Amino acid sequence: MACARLRKSRFGRDPLRSKQKVAIVDRMMTDGLEDAYTPGKPMDAFAQDRAEDYQFTRAMQDAHSERAREAISTGMFAAEIVGFEVETRYGPVVFNVDEQPGKANYEKIRSFKPAFAGNGTITAASSASISDGAAALV
Repeated sequence: MACARLRKSRFGRDPLRSKQKVAIVDRMMTDGLEDAYTPGKPMDAFAQDRAEDYQFTRAMQDAHSERAREAISTGMFAAEIVGFEVETRYGPVVFNVDEQPGKANYEKIRSFKPAFAGNGTITAASSASISDGAAALV
């Protein structure tokens, strides 16, 4: 996948011959990190706004992330996930669990500072990871 693309180039526009300005856009931002409802706004800034709107505290968010890890470790979501196996040069690798909650150090998370507002509640740990929401349709 390309990390950048030319806006409106899908239908064969030649940016070198076009008299119109052609914008180069960052695909990671527009396809993965940008809020779908507010172009140009990062999803995590949107999350900070919603946390303020609904009065979600930092403690509530940290507790929710810990509950997610517990639910995964007890197999609560196992019936909802269809795992798949990928053959690698080191042997088969099975993907059947959300990896991010298991990688978190919850003691360290509590020390993180707000990322999107000085007195905010969203941190680098509580914001969505780049792989968040990854799925496959077979």
